[in-house]
Amino acid sequence: MKKLLLCLLLLPLVAWGQTETASAGHEQMTRLIHQIRVADDFSYETEIEKECKVFTEQGARGNGRFPIRYNKTFSEMEVISAETIKADGRRIPVPASGVARQSGSLGLYTQKDLELINLALPDFTAGDSARVVQRSRNKPMFPGSFSFAFAPQLNLVQDNTEIRLDVPEKMALQMDVTGFSKVQDEVTQ
Repeated sequence: MKKLLLCLLLLPLVAWGQTETASAGHEQMTRLIHQIRVADDFSYETEIEKECKVFTEQGARGNGRFPIRYNKTFSEMEVISAETIKADGRRIPVPASGVARQSGSLGLYTQKDLELINLALPDFTAGDSARVVQRSRNKPMFPGSFSFAFAPQLNLVQDNTEIRLDVPEKMALQMDVTGFSKVQDEVTQ
């Protein structure tokens, strides 16, 4: 198994200008870990852990509903955990009543295979963080191949972004990477 770890290198003030601090914005991504495990048949499993802190009530209103979009023809999605982390450290899990699914029509367009899981974060206010862990099992979009693209939000300060990619040793790996540095590259048995 080949293992590759990439870390995002963004200037921490990219979204706020040269003289402002990150807390002058509404939110900050404090952790994003994207783990991808590719199988011999090119199917793959992803596990994503996101933690986002909000600084203002406007940020809390905008992030109090946490959407997860996916194509149900190619993916099965599950939410492993979702919670509000209060400023004082208390953790409040999203209850079953705070999880809603919507299929087909999202906003201005309709796609029969599109699905949205919408998480309503409980008691989410300025100073709190949202933490979500999600897992998907995915079919390859093109048989006999695997591809993955990730584009960070450049208007959002991100403290810790990692992409971990595990692929079978026999799989040829080609990458086009901008803004990330390779931290670890190993082959294990």
